[in-house]
Amino acid sequence: REWRNPEGLEEVAEQIVLSALDGAACELGVSREDIVLAFADRDSLKRFAREHGISERELDELVRSGLVRAIDEAERAEALSATTADLLRGVVGRIPVSALLDLLEQLPGL
Repeated sequence: REWRNPEGLEEVAEQIVLSALDGAACELGVSREDIVLAFADRDSLKRFAREHGISERELDELVRSGLVRAIDEAERAEALSATTADLLRGVVGRIPVSALLDLLEQLPGL
């Protein structure tokens, strides 16, 4: 996903999430929507992982690495300060991806 020069934290967060999910979907050869639906609940995640021959942990790591990559891109584009990017990378490294996606869903406009 090409960086669009978003304005405001909400648009930056949206672009980071979409980029991360796009990357994971591309790695697995599925649609971004399939990835999003996989994280809807524990059963969906297990079913998706089983259907695609990967573990839940591998799927989690694909999305996590995509989030870090997207945060790096946002920092390079100066959409995030170095401090904010470091903080976000720390959060991404410590919180389960399903919880991150739930949290981001709570942001208006996402």
